[in-house]
Amino acid sequence: MDLDGAHRPRVSRETRLLLTTALVAVTTLWALARVRFPDRPPPPDPVTPILSQLASRPALDELAGELAGVRSRLDEVERLLVPPATATPRGYLGIEVQQLTPMLARATRSATGVVVTWVDPSGPAAATVAAGDVVEAADVEPLPTPLHWEAALARVGPGHPVTLRVRRDGNLHDVTLLAASGRVQPQGAALGLGLAARPRVGSFVTRVTAGSAAAQAQISPGDVVTRIAGVEAPSPAAIRRVFADAPAGEPLVVVVARGDTHRVTALEK
Repeated sequence: MDLDGAHRPRVSRETRLLLTTALVAVTTLWALARVRFPDRPPPPDPVTPILSQLASRPALDELAGELAGVRSRLDEVERLLVPPATATPRGYLGIEVQQLTPMLARATRSATGVVVTWVDPSGPAAATVAAGDVVEAADVEPLPTPLHWEAALARVGPGHPVTLRVRRDGNLHDVTLLAASGRVQPQGAALGLGLAARPRVGSFVTRVTAGSAAAQAQISPGDVVTRIAGVEAPSPAAIRRVFADAPAGEPLVVVVARGDTHRVTALEK
């Protein structure tokens, strides 16, 4: 009789589910970071040390084996999403997207794809793609999520063409764009803000660069930008877009919360 096996502590179903979910979440975030920032050195694999710790404990070695099986399947997905380290520099299309929700799917008559939320007016897509369009595929590859969109862009180098299948007003058409090397920044002072999102409030200022437009407007770390150029509770991306799209020399009215007080200032390139 295997007394050790008979008295081995069992891991509950809830614990197994919790650890499996955590493993999937950590691996997904790790892969997403590598897709979103392909030009940076890859971060250390956070999962292997966890599996090693579990396998070293007799009560958990079986669970470690199950999780290792899940990890191997995630590795297959990662190989599809993460470009190789030798990939060319990432091209720029000037398009931002979000998830296609069920309500948006009905409104746009789209079964799959990502919704365009913004198009750079000076970017490659300015004349052919518009906010509200649904991009269903890139070079024939379906785009069911924004993660797939990021992965597709990571494989497009500057000067390379990419064909997008775009649905507008229920009609499908293909658009071929030539990726640029980066966004053309207008002349003038840089924004100079490090920002963190505060949902339904605005954006928390984490850093201000000396000599920047933000420094000249006397914005300080710890401030919260609650309004800019008529946009309430702006996200960091919204603040950067509004500033980037503003003509040089045209000030933008900004409302800032500082502790228990509020003040109005102006940002100018």
